[in-house]
Amino acid sequence: MKNILLVSHYSGTPGGPVDKFYEYLKKKNNTHFIKHPLWPDTNLLSIISDGKKEMSFKIYPKIQYLLESIFVLYYWCKYFKKNGRIDLAICFDSLSFIHTFFLKHFLHIKKIAFYNLDYSKKRFSNPVMNYIYNKINTFSFKKCDFFFYLSANFIDSIDPSRKFSYKTYPIKTTVSLKSINTKVKKYANSLVYAGVLDYESVNFDPLLKALKKLKKDNVDFRFDIYGKEGHKNILRAKITQLGLEKYIILKGVADNSILTKNIFPHYLIGVSPYITKGDYTASDHMFNITELTAKLVEYIAAGLPIITTPMTDAFHSIEQNKFGFLVSTTEDWYIAIKKLFMNQALHAMYRNNALKFAKNYDEKKILDPIFKKILKLH
Repeated sequence: MKNILLVSHYSGTPGGPVDKFYEYLKKKNNTHFIKHPLWPDTNLLSIISDGKKEMSFKIYPKIQYLLESIFVLYYWCKYFKKNGRIDLAICFDSLSFIHTFFLKHFLHIKKIAFYNLDYSKKRFSNPVMNYIYNKINTFSFKKCDFFFYLSANFIDSIDPSRKFSYKTYPIKTTVSLKSINTKVKKYANSLVYAGVLDYESVNFDPLLKALKKLKKDNVDFRFDIYGKEGHKNILRAKITQLGLEKYIILKGVADNSILTKNIFPHYLIGVSPYITKGDYTASDHMFNITELTAKLVEYIAAGLPIITTPMTDAFHSIEQNKFGFLVSTTEDWYIAIKKLFMNQALHAMYRNNALKFAKNYDEKKILDPIFKKILKLH
């Protein structure tokens, strides 16, 4: 068995890429993970775990980004040093890579992979911060032993001559299809959303207005929303304003694995009301994706036809393969939802197409060849 270390920053919502990689890799390897709060001034703790033993600690917010590696070195040597050499460390953001690169000698790390999850040309509105961010990304890309990426735009921008192609591996969003039971009873006329609720990356307004129209048509429905509300409770206020409290339930945060395996399969439709390109004011990472988002993949893996606003050209596969609809206006949302609610034959066809297309994202199909190669040779 190989010793593998996963290093990431996290927001508190379970089910991100580091969690999926951990569940996949721990089956055949001794797998550790290190997580630090993405936003230091929250009550989240830094965590080091080997799957059996877990150590958590808090770094003073103003120095967290700067001193993460120092704290990790102290706690690793105190509680985890006996585990010996790390055959492969995988870093899920460039800041994690910088700190892991510094620790390479001290933790006896043989190889380091950098996994770029959300490439941005413009990550910050502050030009100095944006310059530093891009320099760290470039350093991480050049110094890593293996580079995993979701967006091909990163490669086009940072390595147009493909000088480093020998170490690059495209990785789609993955899902464990065999763990999902899709043969369950469905909630009648039901929709589900899971994700952020902050209106910075999503815009529920056209969807809510479409549901208001359905209500006026006396169409009964159920819309369950999973996610953490912001401190302003904007979404809750808009639901109340439209008189939809009876139909829309804010369910709070749920574990991503449970959502995908046990909760999503009960619904008829998965929705993602993303913002459009003209709406954003800061980071452009959402518009550099070259694949479906993780949430859309999880919907179709559970057999849900999807309705979403199109962020990039990658979303055209949804309508081309007939497992969902791309919408923009309130009327678009209204027509798409009503079609899938009222036409059972259409829903069944879109459901089957969704399950078929989801096979492109099965973790074994995507990850097995990559890790078989890099763990065997290194």
